[in-house]
Amino acid sequence: MQRKVIMLMEEIGGGHKSPTGAIRDSMAAIDPSFAGTPVIDLSKASGSDRDNRELKDSWNRMLERPWLSRFGNILMNALPAAARWASKKIYAEYYARGAAHIRDLRPGLVFSCYHMASTIAADARERYGLDYRIISMGTDPFDVLGMWLDDRVDTLLVSSEEARAIAIRRRFPAERIKVLPYPVNNKFFELRRSRDEVRRELGLAPSPPIPSGPSPAAPPGRLTLLATAGGMGRGVMTDYVRRLYAERVPVDVIFVCGRNEALAEELRGTFDPAAPTSIRVQGYVTNMNELLQASDVLVAKAGAATTFEGLLSRTPIIFTDWAAYNEKPNIDYTVGHGGGWYVRSRREFIALVRRLSRGTEVAEARRRLEALGLKTGADEIASFVMGEARNR
Repeated sequence: MQRKVIMLMEEIGGGHKSPTGAIRDSMAAIDPSFAGTPVIDLSKASGSDRDNRELKDSWNRMLERPWLSRFGNILMNALPAAARWASKKIYAEYYARGAAHIRDLRPGLVFSCYHMASTIAADARERYGLDYRIISMGTDPFDVLGMWLDDRVDTLLVSSEEARAIAIRRRFPAERIKVLPYPVNNKFFELRRSRDEVRRELGLAPSPPIPSGPSPAAPPGRLTLLATAGGMGRGVMTDYVRRLYAERVPVDVIFVCGRNEALAEELRGTFDPAAPTSIRVQGYVTNMNELLQASDVLVAKAGAATTFEGLLSRTPIIFTDWAAYNEKPNIDYTVGHGGGWYVRSRREFIALVRRLSRGTEVAEARRRLEALGLKTGADEIASFVMGEARNR
């Protein structure tokens, strides 16, 4: 008998929502009987309004002050049980209302892409005597924080052997860990417009993509950067883009400001489109796949979803910062495999962009990314989740 599946996440940036949506869409495509599976922003859906706002606001504070996030990582990894206890005190409304909301939904299987939601699901199962399995997916491709390792979870999904080894070292039962590739939505790979069509819509001149053959050539035209400030539009990216413009570096830039519409509106009136550095400002977008196709290099914070969109589209990445220790392995993996670069200052960034615009490094990085053969795990994870639901 097929049991009801619910999928839990928190809309904090894009790192929890994007993979959950990717898996749900694959479930619906593979078996239409799962098309109605709900993706639930648990704090919002349960009416935990104060904690919902605080969760989002706290992430924004951490993006602006990364040391807060890194200090939190240290505590979560050193004392995970104490960190879970503290989070239950700080977000008491969320834990209570979230558990009641899960009880009322009466699921047969809970899939969670957020550590607090996984713990709340485990609490609800114990408190209300419910019978369902819990699958928790760690959203960091090469790491797993201690807060994810609630041993009441039935299956922990991770995206790499590196993450699996860390979970085992932190004493999560090895037999309950499953390794499947990081999920990016299959729709991301459906390109309905050409590179030149997207560039024309943005007001950019046609430019052929940089080739990635065995003998890479120098850029055939102006280098195009896709700079993203993340889903929340925070961090150092605005300063980096402003410095490019002030230094008159001859490149095209597509700058995505995310949900920070105030920033997007401010910048639209700042940059002269005829300047040597041609900048096109975007707000929140739903066509990152097209923007990547229209670009040569991605410039981003080391968040998991953005990193893997770059890797899977074979777009080399310039990393400008990382908010938490669990993001740093994304930089290490990409740079270590020759698919990107990490800059620690605006001066380094400007020097790197000038160098990339003149040489063959971008083409060489593209070739290395193609050689990795990475693929999305959305269908594999979807098939696993549906199999678990049918076996209940």
